Amino acid sequence: TLAGSVEFYKEMKKKNLKPILGCEFYLCQSDAKIRDATNRSLSHMCVLALNKQGWKQLIKASSLSNMPDQHYYRPRLSYEDLAAFADGNLFGFSGHPGSCLANIFFENPHLAYGAKSLSDVRSLVRKDWKEQGIRLAGKFMDMFGKNNFGFEVQDIDKENCPAAFAVSSMVRAVAKELNGILLATADAHYPGPEDAADQRVLLCLAM
Repeated sequence: TLAGSVEFYKEMKKKNLKPILGCEFYLCQSDAKIRDATNRSLSHMCVLALNKQGWKQLIKASSLSNMPDQHYYRPRLSYEDLAAFADGNLFGFSGHPGSCLANIFFENPHLAYGAKSLSDVRSLVRKDWKEQGIRLAGKFMDMFGKNNFGFEVQDIDKENCPAAFAVSSMVRAVAKELNGILLATADAHYPGPEDAADQRVLLCLAM
């Protein structure tokens, strides 16, 4: 959701820092109104507002994802739903484990993210991973605009998650093929160590 965005914006402005407003949406493969096990598998997509119009589009997209006929275990959108809001005022990026672009590289993403070694991860990579990655990334570049889509590289947890290293390598390769924008990110969920307990409470509430 976009809960807390206004408070965040105001506090950042007080500190003379630039706030960046966005949302990480859950995307399903088919129409989000299909509420059954075949359409329960979800991937992630980070979307940022480039301006005030983009912020309005984020609100509309978030509201739609939480509508009763769309919400199925989690608020969600279909690819087509998201595309309807991408009017040139949004910036999307994908590539971290669990995201749309990362998932497309594997036959079974869930097994890949749980693998304990890089060799185990590589055994689960699709033979046509590059073609699939180029196809999906091209779809997102068409959706948001070539300069409004970024290829996310997240290496921060590669010692604990071998899949993160494999994914970032494949993301770089796909970005190179498409002459795309690379973004280095961290999987940050709270600003300081003292906030870890609050994060665990939020996770438990979500479950």
